[in-house]
Parts: sequence; C-alpha cells; structure tokens
Amino acid sequence: MIDLSKETLVSIGQAARKLSTDDHIVNPSTVWRWMTSGCQSRAGGVVKLDAAKVGGRWYTSDRALQEFAEALTGSGPDGEDAPAEARSPKPRPASARRRAAEKASRELERAGA
Repeated sequence: MIDLSKETLVSIGQAARKLSTDDHIVNPSTVWRWMTSGCQSRAGGVVKLDAAKVGGRWYTSDRALQEFAEALTGSGPDGEDAPAEARSPKPRPASARRRAAEKASRELERAGA
C-alpha cells in the first residue's frame, strides 16, 4: 500500500517515462496493465504494481516501482542465484515431446475424443 504521507506520487505517464530508455519505450498502458493484471514472477505467482487512486487519477511511487522490479527479478538477472523452483525449466528434448504427444493422443482416442 502506498503511504501518501511519506511517498512521492508518480503518475502512470511519469512511471512509463522513468522506465523508458533510448532503446526501449514503456507505454503508459503497460504500467496500467502492471497495476491491474500484474506480471508473472519467476516463482510463478502474479506480482502487481502497487497503486493508489487520488482525485480520480491513478498513481504509483518510486518505492512501488522498485519493489515491483525486485519481485519480478528475483535474486539474479538470469536466475543463477534464485531458488531452483524459481528458475525456468530446461526445455524437453524433441523425443520426449514426441512421446508425450503420442501418449496424449492415445488417451484422447481411448476417451473417444
């Protein structure tokens, strides 16, 4: 929760400009989506950007942006320091994918689908 007495409010547009770089522009609609829908973290949970509605307008704060980024990043930029359950799983080999697809096909045929 944003503490209005201790934090400086940042509008959605200001937050988008703060996060934009020369190579990548963050659209205000992206910040809105982070506030309303959130993003999936490495651990699989959903993380939402903390926000407050004041006078009919939505705001966030620098602290909220920092906490949002930390929650999504985890310990290391590539997950090297993150717990094993938070790391992305290694992709299955083609042979394992093929066997799984064949098994699923057989199960669907048995079920009459």
